Amino acid sequence: MLLAEGITYDTVMLSLHKAAELRIENHTQALTDRGWIDANYGSAPVIVSELPTWRARVATGLADHASPGATGQITNEVSSTTGTHKTLSPEDWKRFDTAMSVDTRSPGEITDDRAHEALLSVGRKNSTWREKDLLISLLDADVPLAEARVRASAFLAGPQAVRLLGIDDNPNDELRIRWDDQPVYASSETLEKERRLLAAAREGVGKMGSLVSEEQFTEILTQMAARNISISPDSDQYEMLRAFLREGNQISLAAGQAGSGKSAGVKAYALALNAGYLALDAGYLGTSAAVSSGGVTHLKVVGCALAANAAENLERESDVTAFSIAMLTSRLAAGSVVLDPGAIVIIDEASQASTAQLVELWEYVERADGRLVLTGDPRQLQSVEAGGLYATLINEIPDACTFLDETQRQQNEEERAILACLHDRGELQPRSIKALQRQGVDKKIDLDALRGVGAIKQWYFANDRIKFHETSDAAAAAIATSYWDKVDARGGDGAAALVMARSNQEIRLLDTAMVTQAVARGHLDPSAIVECGHRSFLVGQRVVTRKIDRAAGVLNGYVGTVQGVETVVDGGGRAVVAQRLRDHTHRARGGSGG
Repeated sequence: MLLAEGITYDTVMLSLHKAAELRIENHTQALTDRGWIDANYGSAPVIVSELPTWRARVATGLADHASPGATGQITNEVSSTTGTHKTLSPEDWKRFDTAMSVDTRSPGEITDDRAHEALLSVGRKNSTWREKDLLISLLDADVPLAEARVRASAFLAGPQAVRLLGIDDNPNDELRIRWDDQPVYASSETLEKERRLLAAAREGVGKMGSLVSEEQFTEILTQMAARNISISPDSDQYEMLRAFLREGNQISLAAGQAGSGKSAGVKAYALALNAGYLALDAGYLGTSAAVSSGGVTHLKVVGCALAANAAENLERESDVTAFSIAMLTSRLAAGSVVLDPGAIVIIDEASQASTAQLVELWEYVERADGRLVLTGDPRQLQSVEAGGLYATLINEIPDACTFLDETQRQQNEEERAILACLHDRGELQPRSIKALQRQGVDKKIDLDALRGVGAIKQWYFANDRIKFHETSDAAAAAIATSYWDKVDARGGDGAAALVMARSNQEIRLLDTAMVTQAVARGHLDPSAIVECGHRSFLVGQRVVTRKIDRAAGVLNGYVGTVQGVETVVDGGGRAVVAQRLRDHTHRARGGSGG
């Protein structure tokens, strides 16, 4: 009812009036939503006794009400007679929708729906699950244990649960089945989505035809070389580019560990598009930049990743417009973004995308008769929700996949072999061995002797890459000293070294050591303290953002240098304290520094 943008405040008031006619308490809830009212209209709630007066005001659209702070008044209200209207944000509309929805369900129906949603959520969050997971979800939804057992048993016997393996527990048997050994299930909803994408990938092998000619492909390689991206004809990267541009798969996959050069494939799409090579049946697609018309953005080649900062990295490195997966799908659903005919959608770090997200994006690609490209590493971070489909596609349809087993990032050739062994979980696979041999690494290190975690550890010990300290404080101090030695040796270049940690506790420990060492070397003034909320910083200290604030144009993982602190006024008229930062950059994975 209220999801369309651009409706004026008068329309909102009329809608509130209709909601009040349906249910007075609902109207009260809408007008006493503290978070929204405080931010937009002051701190005065509407009380039930004043609702008749409110009805009259809403019906007549009056604008001249009492001063801010008076009970029952909305301070920013205007009418059509003033010529000024308040346009609400999409978030405001959602709050209004929630507040004004009229729930006609009985208490029993509400309980049934809540329990059913709790059961379905298990399969949406997990690719496979057990009965215990259903029980935990039901208990979290405030369903009593006895009732939860009944509902879980009925769900398992129904069509929405598919049994994969396992033995049932029989309370009458002397030997019982542990919770952790219960039968394994999957949701029919998730399995159906997997089948659909797997079928599309199989049917899409060789379906589309080449995107560019052989001459155009050679020109793209020349342009990449001019940008210091040299692709050897006998490399995995070359095979990936040929698969993307010369082969006709409607769904293409590229799998390789970090540093194997997968981003070159995305860059090639941008170069091909900007050169005017992607002339499909629908006609020349134009440049890779998004084109807006009538408030709608038309996309020809678009990238996305699970995290917003990863999408920003992808866009910066490849010159392809990119979004987070959630943002892209939401804009496609709203119609503010449209895929042009034959459009190419690239999903980076595809192992982190859930099954539902991959299938949803594929449906948009299919309607545009376009192509879907998935890049990533199936052994890296997996989806938080039900996932694993990227790895399944690689295993089930290898004809659609290019494997990048060569590491491009590491300059130390021996370390390339070490990392390949780690990636292969202690046992170099034939593809990895061939890749290392192509790079000549077998002449630097005995690949046959490189077996097991013990050999890997031994190499790190022998090359002085692992050091031991008596305490964690001593280790942090040594790391900080090493970091600043490298930075100072490079004339203060903070990119000379990178410090990473596994947990927030280690981050705090390292951060303290870094700042202490920076003060000791005179890089920071210990008296130049900036207080911001519950944290204290020093002027000149580098900080990494931990949250997203789109209003401020900040994503998780941005890095800045503290300059000071100031008081500003936000959109709701509230005074807030904000850090002043400069040198606004992005840190891909995280780090710590002075």
